[in-house]
Amino acid sequence: MTALRERFRDPRWRYARTAAFIALIAFIAFSVLSRLSSNYEDLEGQSFIGGWRGVVATVTFTIAVLVSGVLWRSTVDACARTAVPLGSAVRANTAAWLLKYVPGQVGAFAWKASWGPKVGISKSQATVAFIYENLFLGITSTVPTIPILLVGLGSTATTSLGWYLVAGVAVAVAFVGLSMEPVLRRIITLLIRVTKRKVDPAQLSFIGLGDALRLQLLYTVPRIINGIGFVVLVSAVYDVGPGDVVILTAAYTLAGILGILAVFVPSGIGVREAVIVIVLSRMMPVELAAVCAINARIYATIADGVLGVGYLLGRERKQAVT
Repeated sequence: MTALRERFRDPRWRYARTAAFIALIAFIAFSVLSRLSSNYEDLEGQSFIGGWRGVVATVTFTIAVLVSGVLWRSTVDACARTAVPLGSAVRANTAAWLLKYVPGQVGAFAWKASWGPKVGISKSQATVAFIYENLFLGITSTVPTIPILLVGLGSTATTSLGWYLVAGVAVAVAFVGLSMEPVLRRIITLLIRVTKRKVDPAQLSFIGLGDALRLQLLYTVPRIINGIGFVVLVSAVYDVGPGDVVILTAAYTLAGILGILAVFVPSGIGVREAVIVIVLSRMMPVELAAVCAINARIYATIADGVLGVGYLLGRERKQAVT
């Protein structure tokens, strides 16, 4: 085993792993951009939103992921009751974010679970932290957004969103229930017994109510940052008022979580855009709503590319130091 470990530390293996990661990023970018190109052609000549708005959208979408990395570290700290390196947590979250194109979040989960032992926590404890992260994300993306859309759009929200709204309410109720420590502890204990994993449930730690409420509030920050980027894009084709800012942020946030929950669709492509178009079509012509949705996807993909390059550069620098 030691010999095998030393073999994988060989520089040639390091370059091979880097090349494989670059190939993965290239494949992801090619697949998504091909889909975007096809969707963009369906817009029949509608405008591409560029200039400073595109720059702002890319920067905000990128910052939102980095802030999420900081929150991932805070979640792990609160859950495992130990301090993990900030840089390592942000890099792990960035890599997991880029693996969102693997359906069902399988790639993100596997990456974060395997990252745990590297910072001194077990895979099982990292898994618990991953569950908490997704619970906080789900609650933040549904509990405040659904009432905002219902109030902001009135009765048209119910008829337009239909099953999307039902799914959002179901997620909100389920995630709030699961986030309660006694409930989550019992469920994880049951899963360990059913799967016959050699893990002692008593050795796993969970997040207390105070830390959970604090983190839940903090998880709204990336959603707001993303919302700013989306609002800037929409402002290119629509006169956005103060009230519209809240509705647009809520719409983009709800669309994001519903896209994630579409586990068989890489990065929620199509689902997120559908929700955005449905909501925005209550405020503007459907054609303009489609322009906003497609442009948001384009700049989110560009932001992923920026994050991918940054991750690779940081990874190479870290390996050069070690």
